[in-house]
Amino acid sequence: MRNVLRLSLALSFSGVLAAAGEPVAVRNVDLKATDGTKLAATYFPAERPGPGIMLFHQCNRERSIWNTLAAELAQKGFHVLTLDYRGYGKSGGTPYTKLTFPEQRKVGEKWPGDVDVAYAYLRSQPGVRGDMIGAGGASCGVNQSIQLARRHPEVKSLVLLSGNTDR
Repeated sequence: MRNVLRLSLALSFSGVLAAAGEPVAVRNVDLKATDGTKLAATYFPAERPGPGIMLFHQCNRERSIWNTLAAELAQKGFHVLTLDYRGYGKSGGTPYTKLTFPEQRKVGEKWPGDVDVAYAYLRSQPGVRGDMIGAGGASCGVNQSIQLARRHPEVKSLVLLSGNTDR
């Protein structure tokens, strides 16, 4: 799955990849959702200006699943942001797996706003080309990627792995 994502991202941005460099200076960041909920994210900056990529985890994982890929992409010139959805990993909220199905639906309705907060953070980082953003996700991350692209036309490339989307 990760090799497919690597290849897809590389082909999508074929003209803008930098040569592999030194290990990336990763930053864990705490963002704040519009309702004040803490959103945990990790930023993997590239050494020079380049496209941004957001990676969204599946609903049975959390953002660290993307650490190796995100670091490799940053070494190749991409600025990458991974995000724990509220209720996952180090983000605030009741753990998603402890919620009833109706509660999960209500929390999931807040994710697009949370994703937009993370998107704004990524775009605000020095060197991120705001006109060239990509998104990738697996499982429920597929829908988050698609919906992000629908809300933000700057999202030019999607890599979607084994998931569905809203109608």
